[in-house]
Amino acid sequence: MSLATRTTRNLGMMFFLQTVSYTVTALTVVALAWFLSPRDYGIIGISAFIVTVVALFGDLGITQALIHRKGEVEAAANTTFVLQMLITTGEYLVIVALSPFTAAFFAQDPSEAREIILVVCVSALSLFVGALGSVHSTLFSKRLEFGPLLRAGLALSLTTSGLSLLLAWQGFGYWSFVGGTMAGSALQTVLFWKMSPFRPSLRYDPKMARELLGYGRFVILGGVLIWAYTMVDKAMIGKLLGVVPLGLYYFAFNLANTPALNVTHVVISVLFPTFSNIREDRPRLVAGYLKALRFVGLIAAFFAVGFLVVGRDFVTEFLHPKWQGAIVPLQILAIYGLARSLAGLSGMIFNSVGRPEVFARIMAVCVAVTLPLIPVGMHYLGLNGAAAVVTGGMLLVMLLHFQQGLGILDLPATRALGALGPAALAAALAVPATWALRFVLEGAPLVVAQVLVVVAAFGAVTLRALGPGGPREVLRQLAPR
Repeated sequence: MSLATRTTRNLGMMFFLQTVSYTVTALTVVALAWFLSPRDYGIIGISAFIVTVVALFGDLGITQALIHRKGEVEAAANTTFVLQMLITTGEYLVIVALSPFTAAFFAQDPSEAREIILVVCVSALSLFVGALGSVHSTLFSKRLEFGPLLRAGLALSLTTSGLSLLLAWQGFGYWSFVGGTMAGSALQTVLFWKMSPFRPSLRYDPKMARELLGYGRFVILGGVLIWAYTMVDKAMIGKLLGVVPLGLYYFAFNLANTPALNVTHVVISVLFPTFSNIREDRPRLVAGYLKALRFVGLIAAFFAVGFLVVGRDFVTEFLHPKWQGAIVPLQILAIYGLARSLAGLSGMIFNSVGRPEVFARIMAVCVAVTLPLIPVGMHYLGLNGAAAVVTGGMLLVMLLHFQQGLGILDLPATRALGALGPAALAAALAVPATWALRFVLEGAPLVVAQVLVVVAAFGAVTLRALGPGGPREVLRQLAPR
């Protein structure tokens, strides 16, 4: 089977997985909003803050280094597994040690502090669960075998959402998130071990470890910086404004990041191993990048326009009034999600050609410039100010990514902008049409009509851009020839 055919099949499988996962997750989020309170979301946001920051170091970029590596894969996989388990153990101990300080930073009273400590310590156990299956998952990606990833991913999504809803319905509050996530991750890891022939021998090669870490050190540095960019705003909100405002912001942020987490992530997960294999063939690399940019641009712009013009009416009509405070942050962060999606593709190019330090340098500049401005934004505009500052910073990240990425590929900016033309056209059609509907409709019919208009505008432009072949042509064009 040719590389193009395999890539096309893999993209199809992973987009099917993400479609199912996103649909299930979106329905779950809406349903949970009726059972849970902003305070529940705030507690989970605090737990995610500390667990995520420490978890950044668990991978150290070595799984990406394993994908990028061309020789001695079995030895590298064994060394990766040993490294990951050792570091994960250390990470958990660090999280437990830091949990009292985390609680003291965020909690409003001793009772809330005890809740935070317990949730953090239990949630962090998920690090071990993920580490046990990480190398198996990485090897599937490296070999471009995405069928097992599809099956395990479906099990993860359905188990996590189903159990979270059941627990929330039974009144378990924020523990619904913890229980659902742990159960889903455990099942996914079991399936990885069942479907993969890889069995770690626990042999550790110091020389191999140095090579993996040499590539991975810039990947992890970039990961730490992107974490700082995406989590420090939440820490500041939780400390300065309280748990309930943090819950509102966390809710809006997660929705706005839909394209970055569910669309761009799929493209990168499939194209990174593919592009790593063809990194020395620059014409094919450039062609694949432009196709991916056009596709991701359309999808990310679809979500951004949808959240921007439909967000207010959707929250007002279909969610509980307690979520009204999330409306404006959601609309502002819609632009953040668009910028992050487009920037992510350039980050994939940096890693594919062995230049992960470029991403790290860009994020270092943006973190230094943006984070000091977040308290200023909150002082004057509250949650809206924080959302505006981080969105402006992500737009800067996107522009610097384009500048550096186009330079590495020796690609004229006009060609990249041309790839984004269909997205711009669809947005130009959808935005005025949805605003015009406000003069003739209101309530739930307005929301439904707005959604249909956005879908119609982007659907028509997408089909015209693809020509004959429809959705199948999307996948075929994304695959490097």
